[in-house]
Amino acid sequence: MEVAIIGAGIGGLTLALYLKRQGIIPVIYESATAIEPAGAGIMLAYNAMQVFEDLGLAESIIAAGNKIKGFEVSDQKERLIMATSLDHSHIKKGIYNVAIHRADLQRILAAAVGDEHILLSRRLKSIEKGSKIKLLFEDDHQATCDLLFGADGIKSVVRTHLAPQSTLRDTGQVCWRGICTTILPDLKSDIAIEQWGLGQRFGYVLLNPGQIYWFAVSNEKYVVDGKLPERLQSFNPVVQQLVTATPATKIIYSKIADLSPLPYWYQANICLIGDAAHATTPNMGQGGCQAIEDAYTIGKLLEQGYALKDTFPLLQQLRRKRVKKIVQQSRLLGHISQLENKYAAAFRNFALRLTAPSAGKKQLNFIINLDYI
Repeated sequence: MEVAIIGAGIGGLTLALYLKRQGIIPVIYESATAIEPAGAGIMLAYNAMQVFEDLGLAESIIAAGNKIKGFEVSDQKERLIMATSLDHSHIKKGIYNVAIHRADLQRILAAAVGDEHILLSRRLKSIEKGSKIKLLFEDDHQATCDLLFGADGIKSVVRTHLAPQSTLRDTGQVCWRGICTTILPDLKSDIAIEQWGLGQRFGYVLLNPGQIYWFAVSNEKYVVDGKLPERLQSFNPVVQQLVTATPATKIIYSKIADLSPLPYWYQANICLIGDAAHATTPNMGQGGCQAIEDAYTIGKLLEQGYALKDTFPLLQQLRRKRVKKIVQQSRLLGHISQLENKYAAAFRNFALRLTAPSAGKKQLNFIINLDYI
């Protein structure tokens, strides 16, 4: 049985590791020319780290990244709005949230999969369906497979063939992301920091002793030609410090969107995972983590004796309700965090200070629990 995965991102590589564990050796097709230092940081929440513990990669990932115990959200004057942290019982197990450069994580996963199973410079152009799937690439390269996984992200080419009616939902917000080597003297090394203003927010976290990952979000109406608005740059001295320390060519700019729910994540011998199936906004830091959970679910179903093709409907059956909730909550959080009216924002901050401790713990327990599989 020939199995192909489109996309050597976090979800596709994690899936390949679970397939290899069952003796299924996939071919991974990646559009990039190399697995190289590109992209920004990622927060691997406790749910994702449980998966990498299962794969025996947690120690390598922790060594390349930074253990994070929790996060803090404050207002523009640095007054705390809410904070969450892992319980001591979680930390005792030795698995933390981990902040890491995406490229470092990708290299660790690619090395575990094996470079010989990853074909670079293969940008998928189209698919011809049948008992055998024909893959047509932009360089006129062709390949066939029996089963195909689309792990090619929010702009998935595989999804356009499986669900041509699918649509992305714009949020009216844009984001800048970067990594710099500036060291902040007062930086809490084990806490992710986020600050909310009016129609804007900013966050940062230590990835390793030499790198800080930062992001800035603005309501789109304040943005001209993709440039970071002055109102956001003057948000806090830290913003200007981190932005200035980042080469302009390395700052990633993008609109924030998610995917309208799909009726099916699979069709015949094709299955979508990760952002290709259920892209979410980045507000909860769960986009990559949910792709990892997809791969974990398929892996556990294979361990229970299911045939690979039979895992397709079971993946959606087990994961759909959870993913839907995360997509909805992430979209809502993005709206709440970007309020522009100062009175509405003040009420939001007041309400969260009262309710966040219990609500945050409940939300955290929901996210990190993998017992549904």
